[in-house]
Amino acid sequence: MTDQSTASSGDPFPFSSLSRPVILAGVTPSFDDPTDTSIPIPHAATRAGQPRGRPGLVVVWERGAPVCRAIAFDGDALEVGRSPERRVALADGSVSRLHARVAWSPAGLAVEDLGSRHGTFVDGRPAQGARASTTAVLRFGATLALATDDVAPFEARGVVSGSRVLGPAMQAALEAVPQAARAGVPLLVQGESGTGKDDVAHLYHRACARHAGALVELNTASIPRDLVEAELFGTRRGAYSGAVDRDGAFVRADRGTLFFDELGELPLEVQPKLLRALEARRVVPLGGDAARAFDVRFVSATHRDLDAMVATGTFRQDLLARLSHERVRLPPLRERREEVPHLVALGLARAWDVLAADPLPASATFIEACCLRGWRGENVRGLLACVGSAARAALRDRADAVHASHLPAEGSWAAPAADAPAPLSPAAVARAARQRAFHEVVQRCGGDLRAAAADFGVSLATAYRWMGRG
Repeated sequence: MTDQSTASSGDPFPFSSLSRPVILAGVTPSFDDPTDTSIPIPHAATRAGQPRGRPGLVVVWERGAPVCRAIAFDGDALEVGRSPERRVALADGSVSRLHARVAWSPAGLAVEDLGSRHGTFVDGRPAQGARASTTAVLRFGATLALATDDVAPFEARGVVSGSRVLGPAMQAALEAVPQAARAGVPLLVQGESGTGKDDVAHLYHRACARHAGALVELNTASIPRDLVEAELFGTRRGAYSGAVDRDGAFVRADRGTLFFDELGELPLEVQPKLLRALEARRVVPLGGDAARAFDVRFVSATHRDLDAMVATGTFRQDLLARLSHERVRLPPLRERREEVPHLVALGLARAWDVLAADPLPASATFIEACCLRGWRGENVRGLLACVGSAARAALRDRADAVHASHLPAEGSWAAPAADAPAPLSPAAVARAARQRAFHEVVQRCGGDLRAAAADFGVSLATAYRWMGRG
């Protein structure tokens, strides 16, 4: 039972591309390109003859730092203590030499405190000898462990930590992404808000043979219904009042990747037109008569159950089949709690850097509270927001550490809901399209508003107003 944890460095915020990952426990994965800073996907590691379904404990927080260490019951009760003779030997001064005993049965865990000085806790409550869930959060003094029905994924994969945090479940989910990209098949990514669906689109694009092309992202939830077709297919001057020549997403993504984010929000009336474009691999811009061919790979993402939408008639089955040759489900954070201590450590490092403050340690009760929270609808994004809030609260309190009491109340933070935008008037549609086109001209002119205004044929005052500078 060796601890292979090491301290990580680099950008403390997950999904930024800086430092090389560190493998905590298990088998060290190999990477296709050691200089690639994309989301690391360890190759599957297996042990010959390794049985499946071995219940055990995974130590995730020890001596004030995240770790990942799996210990199987293998038919015996586990004695926990500071003594090296214990099956679960913890290098933690708050742990007694013989601290607790944990036994497993199909009915649950039997957790017994053996007179320890700092107590044994099950899901945040003192252990009273009652049966606990086989997926409980256990605290021995200031050390945390997760009960699991199977230690095999933790032994084989461990947790990748560095500029990314990936537990065994997420590593397994992401293995299909580069395979789909290399095959060039459309990928559908399903998962709750905050699970990292947009990061999967970037991973797909990097692994695709068309990496040299652009990755064009189209969030259908943020585009007014009246502008969806213009964004997809493009426009030609005269298509409607104020329309300008502008390529749509298909043409802009030629020889690259087109990412349909929030696919479930696509208006039903637009779906057959999108399907025809996918089948013909050609688009005709609004107001145009010449078709433009495109060669694009597709990634789609949604938090909705598209199969249920098909059953209710709110999403076309043929379109879903066309865009989901391969599917990936990103597990929510509550199904990969082994990542939580690593994410908290990264989030706190980020907070201290932003606040320019001396770092405070995270207490075991704070990590425990984060592991016990479900983070439904929030996931990694919500966890990191709450960690930042807790860091600020600890500084205000002049506390010695970040404690569970500093964690915002559950439900007090939530990702902003994307309300369906109201239909726009024809004049508003034209104005929005014209301003979008002008923003592209400004980018081509390197931010020179005077040159962009002259090129677009509007006054400098109008240019300043459209850019929000007037």
